[in-house]
Amino acid sequence: MGRAGARRQEALRVPDPGGAQAGLSWSTILHKRENYRKAFARFDPRKVAKFTRKDVARLMKDAGIVRNRLKIESSISNAKVFLEVKKEFGSFDEYIWSFVAADRCSTAGAPAPMYRLAPRSPTR
Repeated sequence: MGRAGARRQEALRVPDPGGAQAGLSWSTILHKRENYRKAFARFDPRKVAKFTRKDVARLMKDAGIVRNRLKIESSISNAKVFLEVKKEFGSFDEYIWSFVAADRCSTAGAPAPMYRLAPRSPTR
């Protein structure tokens, strides 16, 4: 038994596929995935968080992605918040798991994981 996600493999996917997809078909976003990867610095949150108005203007001209200013700006904002959360909690993984107290996590063939609500939720 162990804690799920213990590998600490964290990644920010900019833009969030759900946010980019809003109002569009999933296939539209999936077909543009590699274009997003190039346009958003391979989804590196440190780089995306430093995007400026000039970068927004560049992205607004990129036909390979959905050119919606609010979605682009929210992706930059999300990268900044992602980094703030990592700084405050040590990792994004720790932040997510702070909402759930895992009694145990199973592996193949073991019983299903049992979870209970954490005694407190981190709030600002």
